[in-house]
Amino acid sequence: MLKYEIIKKIKIYSFVSFLLPVITINSLFLLYKLMGDINAYEPFEWNQKKVELLAEDLYSDRADVKGRGNHKGKFLNNTTFVDCPKFKVVHLITTRDNKIFSFPTVNNSNLNFVFQSKEYPAIGIEKFWELTGKNQIRSEVWRSGDELNFQCVKNHKIAYFILKNFTFLEKILLKAVEQNSVGFAKIKNPYTKGEVSISRTARYYPANLIFKIFIILSAIFLFFYWLQNLNLFKYLKNKNLINNFPKTFFYFGALSTIFLAMHASFLGLDFDSKLFDKLRNIIIILFIIFEICAQFFLTKLLLKFKKNLNENLNLIILKIKIIFVSIMVFASLIIFSILIWRDITDATKHILEWNYFSILLMYYILSSVMWKLKP
Repeated sequence: MLKYEIIKKIKIYSFVSFLLPVITINSLFLLYKLMGDINAYEPFEWNQKKVELLAEDLYSDRADVKGRGNHKGKFLNNTTFVDCPKFKVVHLITTRDNKIFSFPTVNNSNLNFVFQSKEYPAIGIEKFWELTGKNQIRSEVWRSGDELNFQCVKNHKIAYFILKNFTFLEKILLKAVEQNSVGFAKIKNPYTKGEVSISRTARYYPANLIFKIFIILSAIFLFFYWLQNLNLFKYLKNKNLINNFPKTFFYFGALSTIFLAMHASFLGLDFDSKLFDKLRNIIIILFIIFEICAQFFLTKLLLKFKKNLNENLNLIILKIKIIFVSIMVFASLIIFSILIWRDITDATKHILEWNYFSILLMYYILSSVMWKLKP
């Protein structure tokens, strides 16, 4: 019964060790992608096809033309994701002599949801200031078209449902926009495009908390995985089924979990120090080396004592694991050689990073299905 319990724990810990980090890094990827795809907006009558506001109602201080945007309550200081224009909005300016212009791009404005009209000429910003100062602006018009505005969360059904019904999550994401001065890049798929690294998707609030908590939790489950494998061989030795066995796999496995936890803990700590940057790189490299070594030595040990574990081992999966570990050792050597000796683009590095870590975790799903639960 003791062997049954140990193998059961190995299956559980290995499955969780696969599932937790896979869910974590892909959740961060999807969250980062969403944050790059959608915008926050000032509350407005976005459900109207056309909204026209007179200059007298818009500008509280005509002399302060560069400080435009004090709209007497029409726009509030707060922003929102869920109250957004589902369709692209054209922003127009009408003058008192009945001319119509497309609104200019204002660098310090958060009106990033409007699109210039192709029907009307765009007014230069200096010209706009001049007309405003001379009281020549009659009104500003927001006109909704038929083309979907994918910067509005309403056009992302799942995200809209979540943010609409869980307002605290919207507040968290709004805080993320406020605190992340770097912003969010528009990405498609870092696995194939390499637009962003794993650490970049985890470096802002609240993603940094998600990454730290779940990766450290993954490291804990990984430690128990290596520990239970050690307990299994101790059990076989106590039953005189095997002689002494090397514990190398456990030492490497334990070290890999320590460096994985350190990597998660150091994420988000920014020191203006080249030494600190090198230290972080060394930590992640040591995690990879120790992880690969632990997988290699454990698989080698399982192969050596497969006859003693025959009734509990799926030998086909074991052979697949042997091939898998051999490929990962070979691939790791090639990747490290490329990174050391070749000058490759950041996109290529990111593609290697996303795919390498995802594939590396496959070892644990193989470990979970390899064992048979027999008393």
